[in-house]
Amino acid sequence: MKLRNNLAPAGAQDNSQFSERPYELTFSQAMMYGLLKGWFATLRSTVLNADDLQAMLGSGRRFVCACWHSDVLYLGFRVPKPAVFIISPSKDGDIIAGLLGRCGYEVERGSRQKGGLAAIERMAHLMKTKGLHAGIVADGSRGPARRAQNGPVVLARDTGAWLLPVAMAARPLWRAGNWDRTKVPLPFARVVIAYEEPFAVPESARGEGLVFWKKRLEDALNRAEHRAEDALK
Repeated sequence: MKLRNNLAPAGAQDNSQFSERPYELTFSQAMMYGLLKGWFATLRSTVLNADDLQAMLGSGRRFVCACWHSDVLYLGFRVPKPAVFIISPSKDGDIIAGLLGRCGYEVERGSRQKGGLAAIERMAHLMKTKGLHAGIVADGSRGPARRAQNGPVVLARDTGAWLLPVAMAARPLWRAGNWDRTKVPLPFARVVIAYEEPFAVPESARGEGLVFWKKRLEDALNRAEHRAEDALK
């Protein structure tokens, strides 16, 4: 399954990910939803390999879309639907879970520190029974940054879905001072999204055998980020 190096033209951000799905939000979630929707509307996005990506998504195959935690504020809302996410059981996670639910995504709660394995198992069940894609951060909810954890690899292995690495770059861009240096495209920024070749994880990948596939995911995410950055030059 090959991705050619083609480029979709830049234009006004597609706001279709912000569906008006009936979903009860708290006041703070509703405020954040409105801000996110307005922010996305100002951004101009370009997707590298757009034609090939659409062909893959139309093939009937399921994908585990994985990105670095630093990219999730933007890329989390660009995962193809229908899909399920794993979100940490934190106060910040409560807000994100509500926003994703309003946008039409399924959400399971868990992290490496609390209930992560059970959440991955529930995600796998939903993917198999409902034919969902999945969205997951490769380096987990607390890092270390840019070091792939077991979750994405295990989820792909246990469901037969292919791992699809994705990264983004933007200009102008603000970087937070937190552990992952979260990327926040400024209003009216140009955003480039880059996907790398998807790959399957064999059922035999267990224990120390996971190390190879985590490193492959790390390398693919770093290549995707470099390609996105280069497209902005």
